[in-house]
Amino acid sequence: MNALLINRKIDLVEYDLFYALMFKNDNLYAFINEKYKNRNLVDLGEKKYPNKKLEICETLIINPKHTVYILLSHLISNKIDFHILDIGAHVGVFSLRCASIFKQLNAHGKITSFNPTNAGALVDFNIKINELEQYINHEMLAISRSGGILNFEYKLNKSDSTRIAKKDNESKFNLLNYFLKAPINVKGQLFIKMFGRFKSIFEKNEQFSLLCDSVNLLDYLSKNKIETNLIIKIDIEGFDKEIIYQILPKLNGRILGLITEFVTYNDIKAIDYLNFLSKHFYIYDIGYCPLPYKCQEINVNNFNEFINDVAYRKYGYTDILLINKNMPKVNLLKDRLNQIK
Repeated sequence: MNALLINRKIDLVEYDLFYALMFKNDNLYAFINEKYKNRNLVDLGEKKYPNKKLEICETLIINPKHTVYILLSHLISNKIDFHILDIGAHVGVFSLRCASIFKQLNAHGKITSFNPTNAGALVDFNIKINELEQYINHEMLAISRSGGILNFEYKLNKSDSTRIAKKDNESKFNLLNYFLKAPINVKGQLFIKMFGRFKSIFEKNEQFSLLCDSVNLLDYLSKNKIETNLIIKIDIEGFDKEIIYQILPKLNGRILGLITEFVTYNDIKAIDYLNFLSKHFYIYDIGYCPLPYKCQEINVNNFNEFINDVAYRKYGYTDILLINKNMPKVNLLKDRLNQIK
């Protein structure tokens, strides 16, 4: 019995390539189309849910939802060895998608996912019901700069926003600081976001603590002898950049691709961050990693325009895909990504 799953309502949800257990009464579950919910939970012990085939033509992939497929198939077809790290895996959707692609392409692939939270307690079950054990190893660990025990804060109905605890209201006042220094053309949209966040200071929100073990990523790779190239997806609620700044100087040559969240509304040095990343990577705006709705290369000469555009989006963030400029046959991959509409 897993104590993290006690008194939680759970549903089995159908995705295009796999099935996933998710919490009901949760913000991400609310985004799932009703016709894909309420699959049979009763016979999970007897019935497996084999992966469905991805019905696409290799030469006609122009839908942004196939972005991850294009990246992985490029690496596999060119016999490039790599290991996927899914940091902040939630219920494992990204790992399940990658493993399903490995299975479909009859490819050898290894994935390590990390999530020590309530949602992470569902990952091993999701791996099992999709019969993807040979591809994914899940760790109930967090990734941090120095390792050790971390205090996480979470809300029951927002499982994707579990994060390392900060000082009370610190993020709200970081937002105020950004608002004061932001360009005039984005202040209107920022004011709306800022009002919502300051309003939450005075609302009663039941917030809970969760103590978790964490590891330094470089130490983990060394201890587990993961020495190959890497594809990294990292989504750790505001701490992505901190970890990326730490690992890139050590792992840059090995990181072939990196997917991370890009937030503008609390980052007064967003353009410095993009300049740092663009030294070694081509940057693509993919919107939302679990199901990309765009795949557009960001022009290094238009970073300010990109930042302003993201600031105006509903949630003030986007996910970006970084492609290593030294990846073998990288121009072929870019040609395929640039065909996406």
